[in-house]
Amino acid sequence: MTPQPPTPAHNPVVARARQFLDEGREADAAAWLERHPSPHADRLHREIAVRAATTALQSGEIAVATAWLDRGLVRGPADPLLNFFRGNLYQDSGHIAEAIACFRRCVAAQPRREEFVCNLGQALVRAGAHDEAVAVLRALPDSAAARLNLGTAHEALGDLRAAALAYEEAVRLEPAQVAGWLNLGAVRERLEELPAAYAACNRAVALNPSSARAHLERGRIQAKLKQFSEAIVSFERSLALDPADLDARFALASARQYLCDWCDLPSLRSRTILPLLHRPGSRNTPAPFTLQMFPDAVTPAELRRVAEQRSARLAQGAVPLRAGARIPTDRPLRLGYLSPDFGNHAVGTCIRSLFARHDRTRVSVHAFSIFKHPDNEFRSAMRAGCDSWDDLDRCTDRTAAEQIAAREIDLLVDLAGHTKGDRIGILAWRPAPVQVAWLGYPGTTGAAYVDHLLADRHVILPEEEATFSERIVRLPGCYLPTDDSYPIAPGGDDRAANGLPATGFVFCAFNNPYKIEPLIFGAWMEILRRVPDSCLWLRGEDAATTANLRREAHARGIDPARLVFDLRRLPRAEHLARHRAAGLFLDTHFYNAHSTASDALRAGLPVLTFPGQAFPSRVGLSLVSTLDLATELVASSPEDYVARAVRLATEPDRLRAVRAHLDQAISTPGGLFDTTAFARKLEDAFARLCGRHP
Repeated sequence: MTPQPPTPAHNPVVARARQFLDEGREADAAAWLERHPSPHADRLHREIAVRAATTALQSGEIAVATAWLDRGLVRGPADPLLNFFRGNLYQDSGHIAEAIACFRRCVAAQPRREEFVCNLGQALVRAGAHDEAVAVLRALPDSAAARLNLGTAHEALGDLRAAALAYEEAVRLEPAQVAGWLNLGAVRERLEELPAAYAACNRAVALNPSSARAHLERGRIQAKLKQFSEAIVSFERSLALDPADLDARFALASARQYLCDWCDLPSLRSRTILPLLHRPGSRNTPAPFTLQMFPDAVTPAELRRVAEQRSARLAQGAVPLRAGARIPTDRPLRLGYLSPDFGNHAVGTCIRSLFARHDRTRVSVHAFSIFKHPDNEFRSAMRAGCDSWDDLDRCTDRTAAEQIAAREIDLLVDLAGHTKGDRIGILAWRPAPVQVAWLGYPGTTGAAYVDHLLADRHVILPEEEATFSERIVRLPGCYLPTDDSYPIAPGGDDRAANGLPATGFVFCAFNNPYKIEPLIFGAWMEILRRVPDSCLWLRGEDAATTANLRREAHARGIDPARLVFDLRRLPRAEHLARHRAAGLFLDTHFYNAHSTASDALRAGLPVLTFPGQAFPSRVGLSLVSTLDLATELVASSPEDYVARAVRLATEPDRLRAVRAHLDQAISTPGGLFDTTAFARKLEDAFARLCGRHP
């Protein structure tokens, strides 16, 4: 702090106050000046207030500091230092409008002072005034701190590329600025530019090896690169530097879950999840989808609360564009589909041919892509089925919403929810009068600006609707679409080519490893114990996952060699074909196979499922029930799951009957694998939501 110039020493009022001040008697000095008004005393009075407030702040006496600053502002309402300190206190206590007023006075007095400009920019971002924050912070192009805050403002606007440029400028101006490198890494991660993100975080670690956050952020990038073993090392280093960091503890547990290392599970909820959920004012609570990765980690009510908080945060500053817009009745409905997954992704494989199957007498189809996938057969097929296609990956939430609104979309379908790459904040601008969540995220968005969620009677029970913010719309049959046009390659049943034993029953579980947990793995091992010479064919990931699952098998008395890991990443047609080498697909429990189970069923492989108590754990139930196979393929308990698997593996006639029923159901018109019929179901539902009769 730069002290104000002294007031005239010859003034007797000022001189006496100075004497009190030199003796450390700020209160007496201020009282003396207030009792003896003098035109020369205001500056000294403000100096006393700043000095006393600073002393109080250093001692943690917030109320005393506030009183001194308010006392000084009575005499000098425009004083920049008094307003600066008072604005900080307002901001710390959540009174953002008052903080902004104080910081505006600071900037008006000294428009080039870095801390004044930066604090005003920060407060404007917190208030949701992002455009104004950008304008304010751009006024200091040579300030690394201002560039850093400018990046934050651009992020809040959803303009990630502008944010990255601002952070790059910040670290150019101040190469040793660790926060700048970390923010640059984070925004490059969100842009899916992972090598650049990793390089930025590595730079931060090199600059400050004792920074717990630097190790944490680097670990997050490593996890996204699927370098989970390396990520664990980073998270453990972060925790060694800051043992109380809940974010690092959660990230470590997540990485271990991907590697099927379950050591964190017994205490995860009590030690990590509950403290995270009850951390006041946190902007860093894990995304809802991440919380779903763990068995029994959160209740449905807690998951809704987390989703509501995230959705509300992403809506700050959004102004509805077409809320309540009239939907014309003299033309087909204009459907918009918004997604980051219009490519070779689980969502993309489900809807590859759906857009083309829509009835153009009822709807037109408009796709809005928020992630730039390579031009491949998935993207090309989807694009060919659309009446218009907009790439919005470089747009801010606002400009993306404006482009959607310009298309006069009647009903906008968000296909991502709270999953990787989502831009649910676009919907906060209400670019369409009716907005629907579907498919990508098996849970509530918690967004006041999402009206409906598409489900079915299996995945969401009537008594569970209170844990969803949306109105539930139940489609007949299964809510999950399929692509019936995708070919299945010939063959695929050769055991040797698939690395399988020449004899014995083959159980298959091609799910993501994070969906495997001790309960279901224990059931799998019991199944292998009861079916001699059988093996379990798993999706291979990396050496650590393989080693952990083999260790768990050995601990349960099963020869680890009976676990066969397939490391191949086959083209889709060949992947579907290899299911022919297996006898039965074993579903996971707390988070079922979704599109993975649909693929197995389409290839003619029965899927045995054991439903749980939440949406993600009931998709298998929905799929096999729609195929009218629930009697044989839905278990009611772990013991029933084991018994059914053993029966199907050891009673060939029973399994043949199930396969025959499945083969017939696959080709049944209007069934699970009829994409055109599914398009009609969607159109009927959308017509009702838009006030039209189906």
